[in-house]
Amino acid sequence: MNIRSFRSYFCVSLLSTVLVLPLLMVSCSNRNDDNTLIEKKNEGQLVDSIVVIACLDSVFVKVNSKDTSGYLIDFIQRFSEENMLNVSYKLFTHFSEAFHDFLNHPNRILLLPSTHASVIPKGFLLSKPVLERNLPLSQSVLTELVTTNHARFFAAKSFVHNVMYGALKGNLSTNLNVLTSFAVNHQDSLQLDRLNGFIARTDHRADIAFLKHYYFKIGLPSSMRRYRNPWLTKGNISPFDDSFKKYSKNYALDWKLVAAISFKESRFNPIAVGAGGAYGLMQFMPFVAKKYQIDGKSTPDQQIRAGCKFLSNAFRSWNSITSEEQRIKFTLASYNAGTGHILDAQRLAVKYGLNPQVWDGNVQLMVNNLSLPKYYKDSLVRSGPYHGHAHQYANLVYQIYLSWKVF
Repeated sequence: MNIRSFRSYFCVSLLSTVLVLPLLMVSCSNRNDDNTLIEKKNEGQLVDSIVVIACLDSVFVKVNSKDTSGYLIDFIQRFSEENMLNVSYKLFTHFSEAFHDFLNHPNRILLLPSTHASVIPKGFLLSKPVLERNLPLSQSVLTELVTTNHARFFAAKSFVHNVMYGALKGNLSTNLNVLTSFAVNHQDSLQLDRLNGFIARTDHRADIAFLKHYYFKIGLPSSMRRYRNPWLTKGNISPFDDSFKKYSKNYALDWKLVAAISFKESRFNPIAVGAGGAYGLMQFMPFVAKKYQIDGKSTPDQQIRAGCKFLSNAFRSWNSITSEEQRIKFTLASYNAGTGHILDAQRLAVKYGLNPQVWDGNVQLMVNNLSLPKYYKDSLVRSGPYHGHAHQYANLVYQIYLSWKVF
């Protein structure tokens, strides 16, 4: 073994030791005489309220006089909304305090912001990674990988820090695969399944990709280029943010959803004219524009007001859809194709054993099928064939909307 190999081997071994030692120390101090962590209670039960435990950190959790923000807050907000959970937070300065609280209470989720494959913690369950960073070794990365309550042993001037960092800094190819995961106690395995399911479903979702890009500068996948909006770099979504906000509020809509439609339809061009005769920011067809009292001379403000009224009417028409996400997608599909075609697809979904209350993979599939004679000639179909792309449009606009909710 040459000197460089020995130094790298020594450093990785020592890194594994210092990463796992604080966990073992805290874990051992909380074990009962029967060598179990805590008494198992409510095993096999899912609850509708959870407590998320974390240490204060400028990226994952940041508290100021106005609010609490960070990657953790945004991620958990989405998890709780989609699983209808009540969430509260307990934030600590030192990891030992957070870990002690986590081990001694059920229905707690602990954020482990930085873990390494060389350390497999014992005594609890780990979720799938919610973030993966391949980071060049540096003093800041090394500090991030050790618990805050032992920071005095790893200060930049300490002997241990100099040995570990000094052994690796000469090797420019040294990188560490740093993972961020959640920990749950063994009696909360069903909670872990629910959390892992959400992580798996959203791994390639636009809003999660934008969260990673926003907080950690992780590059966006090439498939996300369609969501790029030059106005975002200037702190706005569009040149018409004030109008979107004003009229969306009047109609109880999320202004970013209306803006996402306008971005998809016209790239915020108030004089855009489509191949089918649609025009303006919201790309109204002439017969729809007449109904909402706008024309080619209408101002951007008037166009946005009409778009909000149109979208509000569509949203109210789908009040039977209980899922907020699915209801928005039905609304977007109606905006693009007209409500009649979506109702036809809904009736066909029932006939073919699909769920008429779910857009994704159900009514969405029947909308796509409405271009085929077998389906549009069915007696259930009242609005004739449909050759558009609402089956793609609804999900695309929804993804744009989700990605903009990050900002």
